[in-house]
Amino acid sequence: MAKKTGISFEQIEQGCVRCNLNIGHWGGTARTNWSDLGLVGAKFDKAYTAGSKKLLPDRYSKEIQQLEDLARDMLRQLSYPVSVTKRDVMYLMPKVNFSKFNAAIFDEPLIKVWREWRTGGEARECWAGETWESRWLKIASEIAQQRDLIVTEIRDLFAVPLAESWRVESRIADNEIDPPRKWIENKLDLIVAKIPNAECIRQSFYVAVGADYVISPEQVIATIKENEFDQRESDIRRKEIELQTIDVYERREIAAANIAKEREVLERERQITAAITRSRKAEAEAAIKAATTEINLYLRDVLAGVLLSGLNAIKNAPESITKNGKTYNRNKVVNGKWVSAAKETLRQIEGLNFTDNSEIKSLSQALSDLVNSQPGRDENAIRTETGLRELGKQVIAQVEALAIDTDSSRNFSSLENAIERESATSVERPTLAVVNIVDRDDDNTSRQF
Repeated sequence: MAKKTGISFEQIEQGCVRCNLNIGHWGGTARTNWSDLGLVGAKFDKAYTAGSKKLLPDRYSKEIQQLEDLARDMLRQLSYPVSVTKRDVMYLMPKVNFSKFNAAIFDEPLIKVWREWRTGGEARECWAGETWESRWLKIASEIAQQRDLIVTEIRDLFAVPLAESWRVESRIADNEIDPPRKWIENKLDLIVAKIPNAECIRQSFYVAVGADYVISPEQVIATIKENEFDQRESDIRRKEIELQTIDVYERREIAAANIAKEREVLERERQITAAITRSRKAEAEAAIKAATTEINLYLRDVLAGVLLSGLNAIKNAPESITKNGKTYNRNKVVNGKWVSAAKETLRQIEGLNFTDNSEIKSLSQALSDLVNSQPGRDENAIRTETGLRELGKQVIAQVEALAIDTDSSRNFSSLENAIERESATSVERPTLAVVNIVDRDDDNTSRQF
C-alpha cells in the first residue's frame, strides 16, 4: 500500500493564516432576578437561573442573530478549527479562502452571500443593495434612531408580566386585581434604564476581520529577541570603532570598560534566552504536532461524519413513505437532507484542501460519485450501503496510515462501529436509491426527503 501523506506544519505555515473574526453589538438583554418574577431568589438560586429580559424587539434581534450566524458559519466552513485551550479555538484559514471570506463580509452583495452560505431562513428584502458590513452598521443606526420607540414598546411588553409577578409576590389569585400604577411605572423605569443611549448602541456595532501568520509563540519570542540582540551587537561594534577616536587615555579606558560590560550582559542574555528556548522546545514541538494532527484529522473527520449520517439515514428509513399521493418503498428512501449535507461537505473539502492532497481528493471524488450519479430523471442517486461502508473503510485506513490520534473525534469510533456491525450481519440487500420526493411549500419551492 502506498504511504499516506499528510499536511506538514511547513505547508500550514506557508498556506494558511490565522483568521480572527470580531463581531460586536449590544446584546439587547438584561439579567432577570427572581424578584422580577415575584419569587424569593434564595429558594431557586442553587438550582436555576432566572434568565434574561429581552430589551430589543424580535424584528431586530432575529436579524442580528441571522447575520452573526452567517458570518461565523462562513468562518467555520472556510477554516480549520485548532484547539488552543480546552475552551479556545483558533481558525487557520487557507490563504486562498481569506480573500473570499473578506469579500463576503465587506464587498459582495449580502443576498448573494446568503444564498451561497445560507444557514436557514429566507433572505430579507432590506438586504437588497447591502453588503454584510453595511447592513450590520445600518441595523445599528436603525436601532439608535428608533430608541425612543423601542423604549415605548418595551414598556408595553413588560406591563402584563410585571402585573403577574406582583400578583405572585402578593399571593393574589384574582387576575382582575391590578398592582398600583406607581409600582408598575417604577419597575418599568428600572427595566428601560438598561437600554443604552443611541450613541452607545451605534458604537457597540462593529465587525473586523484580521489575519496573522501561523507561527508558534516561542518562535515569535525567539525572533524578536534575536533581532534585539543583533541590534545591540551592532551598537557595541559601533562603539568599539568610535573608541579609537577618543584621544584622552583615561576616557578611552572608561569607555572600553563600559563596552566590555555591555558585551558581557549581552552574552549572558543570549545564553539565558537559548536556555529558555531549549526548555520550551518540547512544548513548542508538541503544540505544533497537535495543530498539524488536528488539521490532518479534520477533513477526514468531516467525511466520516457525513458517511455515518448516510448509513444512519439508510438504516432508519421507514418501510414506505407517501408524498404527493405517491408511495415509495424502503429501498428508495434515503433522507434528502443527507444529500444536501454531502454536497456541502464536498464544497468545504474543495476549499480547505489547499495542498491539493491526493488522498483527500480521492476520498472526495468517491463521495462525489456516490452523490452525483443520476441514472434516471426521477432518481437523485443510486447508492448502496456497501458503497458507503467501503468509503468509510478508506477514510479509516487513511487515518490509521497517518497514525493520527482520533480520541478528539466524535465520528470515527461511531463510523467504525457502524461498519463492523453492518459487516457482521450483512446479507444480500437490494440497492437503495435516493429519490426526489417533491413537497410544495407555501413559497412554491421543492424539498428533498
